[in-house]
Amino acid sequence: MNKPIFFAHIPKTAGTSFRIAAEEILGAEHIFADYGMNSAVTSAAILKYFYQEPDLFALKQAMESTGIGMLTGHVNVRRYLPIFGCREVATFFRHPVAQVASHYEHHVRHLGYSGSFEQFIEENRFRNMQSRTVSALLPALLGFIGLTERYNESIELFNSFYQRDFASLSLNASPSRKQDDPRFPKMQSMDKALFRRVTELNSDDMRVYHAAELIFDERLKALRKGKRYGFGIVHGLNSTQVSGLAFGADDDAAEVEIRINGKPVAVVRAAEPRLQLAESRLPREGFVGFTYRFREAPKIGDKVECVLAATGQVLRGANVIEN
Repeated sequence: MNKPIFFAHIPKTAGTSFRIAAEEILGAEHIFADYGMNSAVTSAAILKYFYQEPDLFALKQAMESTGIGMLTGHVNVRRYLPIFGCREVATFFRHPVAQVASHYEHHVRHLGYSGSFEQFIEENRFRNMQSRTVSALLPALLGFIGLTERYNESIELFNSFYQRDFASLSLNASPSRKQDDPRFPKMQSMDKALFRRVTELNSDDMRVYHAAELIFDERLKALRKGKRYGFGIVHGLNSTQVSGLAFGADDDAAEVEIRINGKPVAVVRAAEPRLQLAESRLPREGFVGFTYRFREAPKIGDKVECVLAATGQVLRGANVIEN
């Protein structure tokens, strides 16, 4: 039986389309939803075990006893990460300018927002929504990263990794007849100064989105090789050693190839403890770390890459020897 998935639904990133695809395969009765204590679509078990009588262990038991396949909602990953492994956490990202513009349109059309777009973007509650949602996990450790702009490829990636059969959909789009409404700026035609202001106000989201793009491409390359993608980061690099963490789709220790200026110099197993990252809910009980001590010290400016041997994915993180 497949493990349940925690889908962190970031507003206006194709999450509704994805949730509908999930309902088609899993059945709506096998999906728990959390869209707030006062939302009609929030599941009874969520209301009881999160809002009324907080008990995440009891919620986990309720999920297991009722065959729940997915938990979703507009919530921070941190809320339900304790009952999921990081490999079971999924989300979609969207270019921040497009996400903010779409979110503004939604608030005006459906939630009675009466301010201008310029006023909307200055409000703290609407800034950096994507990075705040996933703040509990580094993007490279998220089980699934989808990109709104590449929705069909994202579904292909999701199905391959989780061995599901979700359909490609394109729902929850604004009515086509209103696409040219002057109240709603579009990313492609937005004034340059306004575009720049949105990116400045959402700099954390810009950083996370660009990281997500790189990770997405690496995972897609693995898929094209017929591989289930893996995970990992480089968190330490100096002239003496390089260290990080890595793991695959199963619980076997991952192997990491160390390259200096493109030349392989060693292969190491990722089996060291990384217990300080326990809150990230790493697999193998946190025994996913690796360290390689250079036999010959690399020079300043040398490029050091750590590559998952099974898939060819290049791990993100520091990769150039500095002073």
